[in-house]
Amino acid sequence: MEQQVIAHQKYFATLTSQMAKYIFLTDLEARNRTLFYSFLMSNPDEYMKVFVSATTGYLVKQFGIFYTVFRGMFITIKDRGHIYDVLSNWPYAEYVRCLIVSNGKSVLSYGDQGVNGTPVIVYKKYSNVVHGGIEPDCCLPVTLDVGTDNEQILQNPQYCGIRQKRISTAEFDEFFEEFTHAVIRRFGSRAIIQTKDFGSSEAIKQLSLYRKQQCIVDIDLQYMGACGLAGILGALQITKLPFKDNVLLFHGDSSFCIGMARMCVAYLKRSGLNESAAKSGIWFYDGKGLVVFNRTSWKVSERMQEFQHVHKPVEGLVESIDAVKPNILIGFGLGEKAFTKDVLRAMERSAQQPIIFAMSRPLEVMECTAEDAYTYTKGRCIYISGHFAAIDKVCQQSVSAGLLQQ
Repeated sequence: MEQQVIAHQKYFATLTSQMAKYIFLTDLEARNRTLFYSFLMSNPDEYMKVFVSATTGYLVKQFGIFYTVFRGMFITIKDRGHIYDVLSNWPYAEYVRCLIVSNGKSVLSYGDQGVNGTPVIVYKKYSNVVHGGIEPDCCLPVTLDVGTDNEQILQNPQYCGIRQKRISTAEFDEFFEEFTHAVIRRFGSRAIIQTKDFGSSEAIKQLSLYRKQQCIVDIDLQYMGACGLAGILGALQITKLPFKDNVLLFHGDSSFCIGMARMCVAYLKRSGLNESAAKSGIWFYDGKGLVVFNRTSWKVSERMQEFQHVHKPVEGLVESIDAVKPNILIGFGLGEKAFTKDVLRAMERSAQQPIIFAMSRPLEVMECTAEDAYTYTKGRCIYISGHFAAIDKVCQQSVSAGLLQQ
């Protein structure tokens, strides 16, 4: 096995394009799965990058071209009424303990991508195996194809999914209920359903409906939310500011933002604060304005109402920063380069050492670069990103300039 891995490493090193590397690895998985995972684990930092859609979004955009063999399942709205029969086709049912499920409604920061979101959950399976040590047969990626409202995708002749508009919320609720019951019947109550790239409203609803009868978790709402909280706790080791004294402003109403805010509330309540006090320092800007009770121009969505405050309406992001004086700004999913120089300068005025989360993915739609964050906060900010590439670049520049010792 070691000799085969070395031979494949040498061949991989000759490949120059993303497409060639992807085709090589997917072909290797189809031919020899044991060698495929041994190859990935020989250098995960290098080889797993081929499958990371979060870096460039390349695989999501080109899924129709790259699609060859999907080692998971597609369940479409046409399968309604016999989802259990479809799941019964999976040949390794006795091993399945984790289903990674996506309906493609909110993929990265692109929004509705339909079945083109499939590479994201495939990467999650590979990550579970390579980084988590889980047996491959224990993980089953499932794409729920219920249509898409992305007209550009529907017109693409290479789109692999059903060519129809996304079904209504009520229809999806019925569809997902049947799916959940079919999972319990086929794989048992021990099987975990991990939802990924659901819309925030859907993720919250499904968790509340099924968490008492099936082990169900949402990757964006809970896993990433917990990582966001960990990011704050790490940054506070530098600022030395007690958690309760921080003011957070979330830019966006994504599952990540809501999940991270909920994690912060839970942490503060565990520290001894009541619900009201825990939420007093957590604010949201949803693209229409500051999320407050008496906002008349745009109604606050139901999923955001738990974080409403009593405050006069404020529309712009810069104005919102000036109004609530946050020292932590978190962004995800509200548009490319949302943290402009004016926004970053407002954060510089708002806090002595502002903490900037630029979490949108892929890189092209990230709120701001590390370079911009440091430039417009006069080098005082703590920058946190969902991209290793974004951090690596500024660290390399800083090392070259002699600004970092390690």
